[in-house]
Amino acid sequence: MQRISLSSNICRVIIVNMLMHREFSSSLIPRFIIEKDRIITENANKAQMPDEITLENLSPLSKNPMIAKVFREIGFAEELGSGTRNLYKYVPMYSGISAKPTMMDGDIFRVTIPLDDDVPAAGENVPVATQVTEQVTEQVTEQVAPQVIRLLRVLEETGLSTKEILEKLDLRHRPTLVSDYIKPAIELGLIEMTQPDSPKSPTQKYRLTEKGIAFKTRTKQP
Repeated sequence: MQRISLSSNICRVIIVNMLMHREFSSSLIPRFIIEKDRIITENANKAQMPDEITLENLSPLSKNPMIAKVFREIGFAEELGSGTRNLYKYVPMYSGISAKPTMMDGDIFRVTIPLDDDVPAAGENVPVATQVTEQVTEQVTEQVAPQVIRLLRVLEETGLSTKEILEKLDLRHRPTLVSDYIKPAIELGLIEMTQPDSPKSPTQKYRLTEKGIAFKTRTKQP
């Protein structure tokens, strides 16, 4: 029931990370651009692995450890990698459950945050539970992680095995699939086992519940 400002939290994460991870030997001027439908930032960077950064390939590296320590001491930063995880947590709450941040690692580090015309004005306090329940079904709250949403998009009512889900999600590590995708979705009542009495059955599959079907329908991207 705690009220927080999602827009302030998102902007704070972006700006703190621009300072913590900037390549200060570069003369590139940092840019913070606010457009009608998105926020874009560009910052000098020394690429670790030029590619889009996601929760799946996140490999945090402290580029300016002394600066990072200062921000942790004053409570503006948490552990290494928390900024990326927080953006993936807050952006769907603020801009719509299907929205996600885009972070491109390169000589210029670019972050794009999608906005929604219907969200409250910047700085307005928004109840976290209210933001999410307006867009999802019944009791689904901010606990819905991006991984769960990805899982729901590939599942059908007939069900899929873990092997089939791994292939559809282009994942290779079964324990990660179970802990980060399947288990949270089951706990939220969005998916279920086809053989709940035999959870370790070799023919076990996972399918959408009625709640999961309703959720998937509401959050389906055009």
